[in-house]
Amino acid sequence: MREITNENYDELVGRATTPVLLEFTADWCGPCARMRPLVERLATEYRDRLLVGAVDIDAAEELADRYHITTIPTLLLLRGGQISARLVGVRPYEDITAAVDRLLRS
Repeated sequence: MREITNENYDELVGRATTPVLLEFTADWCGPCARMRPLVERLATEYRDRLLVGAVDIDAAEELADRYHITTIPTLLLLRGGQISARLVGVRPYEDITAAVDRLLRS
């Protein structure tokens, strides 16, 4: 899983040749801590087909504003820079993988 910042966003996400999953999170967020192992597992299982990145909303406020993040954790699935799906809050792993699989099939 990659750490996505305001500075590396264009290079890593903007030029991604695969779909992207962005996890908007913060160190102080308890629900985010519960989601982290699921997102890390996803990064491993889909490593060749999906770029998975974490965005710390405190360090990358510009990105949080760009995507109108008002609640964390939020997962965004992107293809070609466009939002394909938005998952807000703690979600079961099966919900996340179903959304990723739909994105990869589209």
